[in-house]
Amino acid sequence: MIYIDLTPRERRAKKHLSTLQFAVVTALVAGVLYMGAQAYLMYTKTQEVRAQLKATEATIASMSQHEAEAKALEREIQTITREMEVFQSLFLAQIPWHDVLSEVATQIPQNAWVSSLTASADGSILMDGAAFTYEDAAQVVVEMERSSLFVDADLLSASQEEALVSFRIALRLLGVPSEQKEVVR
Repeated sequence: MIYIDLTPRERRAKKHLSTLQFAVVTALVAGVLYMGAQAYLMYTKTQEVRAQLKATEATIASMSQHEAEAKALEREIQTITREMEVFQSLFLAQIPWHDVLSEVATQIPQNAWVSSLTASADGSILMDGAAFTYEDAAQVVVEMERSSLFVDADLLSASQEEALVSFRIALRLLGVPSEQKEVVR
């Protein structure tokens, strides 16, 4: 048999939830709210981590740029250092001709003269000249030895040619090492 309730809705008896049903529904609602809150917290935490990740990536990019700039500066420093070493070696190899010629002019005796000066990078100088006598040529050696600019004056040759004595003297510039292989830094 089929039971049909024909009473109007307003008069029908309302069914109330039992305590157990109410507890179950409340627990379900509370569970859904708790899970929603947990999802929201995870979402906000994820957003924070993403923001930190972006900040870290920006820092890494900045550091990479600074690293590239530092490497470029290091290469530039190495290039400048090499250029300075080359310049220093060239500078040290220079003969101070002004000083050499001034010293020769003040030290050469009156009865002698210089016809040529030849210098090497190691500071050795060959002096060719002429004098009236052998004594005058020897006096050139003595005067060069007294000089504050030259050391190791040595008469290599002296020969009579007509009325003059031609001579060749070897000298060293004071303060120039005999072998200038290594540049002082």
